[in-house]
Amino acid sequence: MAPDFEVINNRMFYPFQSAYKNNAGEFEKQDIAKAKSTLEAAGWALGSDGVYAKAGQKLSLRVGRRDPNPRRQKTIELVIAQCKEAGFDLKEQADAKFNSDLLPAGDFDIALFAWTGSPQVSPNTALYAPPDQGGGSNFGAWANPDIKAMFDKANAELDEATRNDLYNKIDELIWSDMATIPLFQFPELEAHKKTVENVIYNPSSASITWNAQDWKMVS
Repeated sequence: MAPDFEVINNRMFYPFQSAYKNNAGEFEKQDIAKAKSTLEAAGWALGSDGVYAKAGQKLSLRVGRRDPNPRRQKTIELVIAQCKEAGFDLKEQADAKFNSDLLPAGDFDIALFAWTGSPQVSPNTALYAPPDQGGGSNFGAWANPDIKAMFDKANAELDEATRNDLYNKIDELIWSDMATIPLFQFPELEAHKKTVENVIYNPSSASITWNAQDWKMVS
């Protein structure tokens, strides 16, 4: 659909926005050797089966997703194959109730899901603040002691340039803790017949019918 799409390396802004910065740093490129050396420095040893283990425990993790979803299934297949090169044993955890039940319950090792984007950045507070400080969508329960204060400062800043800089500093902090791994911006598509007028795409709305009261049939 869009061959010029690029990986998102920022959790606060999208590539088409002027405030977007690539904050990924060393994490932008795959580095199998670095992954292995990091594990080995932490006491993991590579087994004859190609999987790292420590104290009798294999490096085996579940990657959860909602089922059915062919696109996410293929994404996980790629992740499993690529992480196998670094000695990870990943297993797909597909469940029809993953998003509704397992995700909010924290019943996963790694979760593949999506958040709906918005022109407003302040709602990201709920994604990364500690769960007991307004982070209702912080499903991984990441708790950095500085993150809430940083969001509070950015959300209250009226100068746009200063505010954008603060949000980018927040993204840099999330990269340093690797709380989440952004993948890509999924495009939304809208189609309607020419016999229907006033169908307007609205990226801030969860439904194409947001202005259905203005639609009308034409001949």
